[in-house]
Amino acid sequence: LMTLLEEFVEQFGVWPRSRYVAVHDTVRCNLCGACVRRCHFDAFFNDGAGVEIDGKPKKNVVYDPERCWGCGLCANTCPSEAIVMESLP
Repeated sequence: LMTLLEEFVEQFGVWPRSRYVAVHDTVRCNLCGACVRRCHFDAFFNDGAGVEIDGKPKKNVVYDPERCWGCGLCANTCPSEAIVMESLP
């Protein structure tokens, strides 16, 4: 039994996008990587650069809004509340 989402993908060949986009606050971000692990569209990813925060090595997190599908999983997952969803015009 196909779900409505699976039927949409089969008919149109793409996932439906929402009317929202994630906005990433790099100052508030603690580079935990939760968004990287949670994003199914690779809008959040590690670029390979190393960064030190509070004396601890971290992987740099980069955000590409062009890849964002507006699902909100990243914002719901972010423990530092560095990601919010904003309406598209």
